[in-house]
Parts: sequence; structure tokens; C-alpha cells
Amino acid sequence: MGNYVSNYIGQDHESIPDPDDEGVRDIVSHWYVLAGSLLVVAVYIGIGTFSYALMEDWSIGESFYFSAVTLTTIGYGNLSPTTTLSRVFTMIYILIGLSMIGIALGIIGSYLLQRQNNLLERAVKVAEDYSTKKIEDEDDENQTLLEKMVSINWYNTWWFRTIISFGIIFVVSIINMVCFYFMGVDPDHNENGFFIAFYFSLVSSTTVGYGDFYPEHKASSVPFILVSTSIVAAALGNIADIIMNYQQEKMANKILNKGLTHKSITFMDADDDGQVDPKEFLEYMLVHMGKVDQATIQHINNQFNKLDADNSGYLDYDDLDSLVDQM
Repeated sequence: MGNYVSNYIGQDHESIPDPDDEGVRDIVSHWYVLAGSLLVVAVYIGIGTFSYALMEDWSIGESFYFSAVTLTTIGYGNLSPTTTLSRVFTMIYILIGLSMIGIALGIIGSYLLQRQNNLLERAVKVAEDYSTKKIEDEDDENQTLLEKMVSINWYNTWWFRTIISFGIIFVVSIINMVCFYFMGVDPDHNENGFFIAFYFSLVSSTTVGYGDFYPEHKASSVPFILVSTSIVAAALGNIADIIMNYQQEKMANKILNKGLTHKSITFMDADDDGQVDPKEFLEYMLVHMGKVDQATIQHINNQFNKLDADNSGYLDYDDLDSLVDQM
């Protein structure tokens, strides 16, 4: 271990991948985590499918469908366990599955939602590059509406992100509406068939599932149910995050614009020396803005003190050499 650390010191640090690099994060989140989540969902639904096919007088397709609507908490009610054994299995299946599958579907939905956001960001980047080029050639008064909107970063505002989240829910519902219509969601095929399909799509993707309608082609509807519930859950979660971030920003602005008082200096002065240095000011502001809690700040400070082997107040290669010698 000591040789490894010593060799690391002699390396060209620019050649070492930065863990904060976007490409490194994408490899981890988009491949390992996503693939693992998909595997968990597939295996657990597979367990339910074959178990219910053995315990109930259901086909593989019906068992597959029931496992999916159970784990997505939709529960239309057109199928339900009929024996004591299958009901006991269902209780266990739900308790274990909701925790594992909920996390897995959340990851999948977040990934799909992030893909949509990435496409939007790329489109905005193209528009921004175009806007920058035009600004270099023309006066500001000749800017187009698109260029002016890009210049004020409208795509980062809370209202735009909210519209996009609701827009994604609407688009998913429209796509599912067409699919569910041809899957026989409305067996009577009345004149409001597409409306019924849209209603069923929205009720299903939000996991409400009243049970007044359900697809006739059960197995083929499962992929649409899984994907739509994942995306809609991620979109609704994004809306909740927007509201929370908006409240945090209001609190942050209130704290930042608050005047300095004797009382606030007393609270900021962590070492009681009568003065507030930049570190103390930063810690105080981060804690009171809700960005981090005091316990985390203390943990980070303790970790720094452990790494600062010579108690110099900063970290350098001498500290690293001392740590290597202690190994």
C-alpha cells in the first residue's frame, strides 16, 4: 500500500480520471446501476410470474401481468389471489418487493427522465451557440426572441422545469393512450374510446388504478405499465424537488440579504476568538441555508484533522508521507 501511494505521488496527476468528470459519472450511473436495476426488476417479476402460475389457475401472461401491477402498486382488481398460500406469498412478495423494486424503478425512471433532460440541454446548447455567434455579428437590439430567452437562461428557471415535467407526463400518457386503445382497454369500443384510453393511461402511470378499466391483452401491457410508472414517478419527484429547491432558494436569499448583527457574529464565531474568518462564515451560511447539517460539517473537520498529520493547518505531501509511514 505504501509503495502504491508513493508511486501515485510521482505520477502525472492530469492523467488520473477525475471522479467528478461527467464521463466517469455516466459510466457508473448509466451502465452498472441501470443494468443492475433492470436485472432486479426482471428477476423479481419473473419470480412472481412463475410462482403465481403454479399457485393459481392463471396463464404465464396473467401471472406476469399481476406481478407487474402488484409491484407498481396499481392493483386494478381484475385479478387477485384466491388461495391461502398465494395470499401469504403475496404479502411477502409485496413487503420485500416494494422496497427493492421501488428503488430500482425509481433509478430507471430517473435515468429515462435524465435522458430527456439531456436532449433538451443539447438543443438549448445548440441554440445558445447560435445565439452567441449571432451576437458577435449583430447588435443586441437585433436579437431574436429565442436568442434573448437563451441569454437569460430561461431553461434553468423553476417554471420551465415544471412545465417540462408535466409535459413529459402528458407525452407518456398520449403514447400509452394509443397503445392501450389497441390493447382493448375499452372493450365496448364506444365513441369515447381514445378518451377512455387516455384516462386509463394517466390513472395507471400515477399508480392510482381504480379498476374500472383494465387491458384485455394483459401481458403485452406490462412494458408500458412499468416504463410509464417509472417515468411519471421520476417526473413527479422532479416537481417535488423543484418546490423544495424554490423554498430553499427563498430561505437562502433571506439569509444572504440579512444584515450582520452582534448576535449573528456570536453564532458564527465557532472558536470563540471574537472574530469570524471565511471558514466560519461559510460553515454558518451553509448550515442555515439548509445545504448541509452541522454534524456533517463536524465530520469533515474531524477528517481533515486526522489527515493533517503535522498539525500545520493544511494538507501537503508531508502529511501524505507521514500517513504512508504509519501503514
